[in-house]
Formats: sequence, structure tokens, C-alpha cells
Amino acid sequence: MDPLFSALTKQPEPARMHAPAHTSKGFLSGVVKGISWISGGALQKKVAQEILPSLTFSKKELASMQKIARNELKHLTDVQQSECRVEGCTLERIAFSASKKPMSERKIIVCFLPNYELWQNKFYQFSEMRAEIGADIVCSNYRGCGKSTGFPKSEIDLVNDGLYQVQQLLDAGAKPENIALYGYSLGGGISMAVAASLEDNAISVNVINERSFRSLSAVVKSSDEFGKDIGAECISALGWNLPSEQYLAKLKGNVVVIHNDYDELIEYEPSLKGA
Repeated sequence: MDPLFSALTKQPEPARMHAPAHTSKGFLSGVVKGISWISGGALQKKVAQEILPSLTFSKKELASMQKIARNELKHLTDVQQSECRVEGCTLERIAFSASKKPMSERKIIVCFLPNYELWQNKFYQFSEMRAEIGADIVCSNYRGCGKSTGFPKSEIDLVNDGLYQVQQLLDAGAKPENIALYGYSLGGGISMAVAASLEDNAISVNVINERSFRSLSAVVKSSDEFGKDIGAECISALGWNLPSEQYLAKLKGNVVVIHNDYDELIEYEPSLKGA
């Protein structure tokens, strides 16, 4: 079996690395947390769905995307679908192998999706990326999205899931300097958080951050919505902020930040490029 696919089908070791929890303090933060507790977590769930709308795909939409992907994947070679059992859930994953080299010599890109995508929408792009770059590509649907089980209570769940998958590659012999975390939009924030958490364990990987933000609260504050400052405080109180600007200073690997000046969602000011 291909060394990459063999590595991904093995039961990973227990998680050794976890992202640090970010606490939001202050009166408003306390009020928001209190309301979330009284609502039985309904407010927390609603915020997660707003930040990660791929959680809300209907069964019909999911079935259609999965059917198309299943039929098209038959025409591609050296590709494997698998499951990654992480703490509290199982992630639906796809991997593209670019070579037969041992894990210690392989270049691997771990992809983190934007907030309204599944890998079933992106696999052709991953296949092209493999051909152009000559690197293995690994991508999982976030917990609660597609066939991935569980539900993200906060950003910490998504970051820990990413850490667990990188740990699996490292345990199989991949070298940190040969691993790149590629994140687009929301995935950019998650990839930065994963890389920063790896640095806390003296592990430096590379990061490609495309069309992403300096923090989620910065995106909310840059909007024209009424009450945007309160909204930014609310999502932070519920565990969603992904302060990429803070993470950037910690990273020792290569970092590439890509911004589109015509981006209608994340303008220059709240973007990581503007940090």
C-alpha cells in the first residue's frame, strides 16, 4: 500500500497536542455565556452555524455532492477516501498521493476548507494541485460537515482536529519542514491556529494563508451591520475568534499570505495581509 495511505489508515496515537483555550473576559462576555447556558447551548450552536454554514447542508444537498464526487473519483488515480478518528468524532477525509517515496521524503499539503465547502466540492482542485506541485494532498471535512460526525462547539474543536491529523503524519515519519498547511478563508484562520499550536510543541511547519482574516472579530467589526462591536464581542465570548494576527508572530516556518484586493467579504483592513 502507498506509504501515505497506509499512514492514514492506522489508528493514531492518543492526541499529545491541544490548542490553548482563549478566554474572553468582561461584563458582556459573562452575559453572553450566561445566555448560552440558559438556552441549553442553542445560542452556541447558532453561532457555529453562522460561522461554518457547511454545517447546515440538507440531506438532499449532501447526497447530491457525494454522488457526483463518488462518480468522478473513479476517473482519478492514487486517491483514497478514509476516516480519521479524532477525539469525540470521526472525520471524513480524502488523500491524493503524488509519489511512492517514504514518508520522510514526501512533501504533504494539509488543506483546511473555507466555511461553505466540503472536500467533495474541491477534489478536482486538489488533484490539479498534486499534479502541479508534486505534493501529497490531504483534506478532511470539518466535524459535523458532510459525513464527519460530532459538532464544533468552538474553534478549539476544529483546531484540535487539525492538530490530530498533523500528528498522525508526523507519527508516520513525515518531517515538519515538508508539511504545509493550506487554508482558504476560514480555513486560513484554522491553519494559522494549528501552526501556532505546533510551535508550542517546538514543531515548525509551513503555512499558505489565502484570502483570510486577522481575526473573526475584525471581520465582524469591519461590516456595516448595526451592533457590530457587540457582535464581535459575542462571538469571541462563545469561543470563535481565530486571532491569526497574533499567531503570525509565533510561526518560524515559511508563511505565504495571499489577498485579493477585490474580495467582497474580507476587505484589506480585516484581512491578514492588512495586519
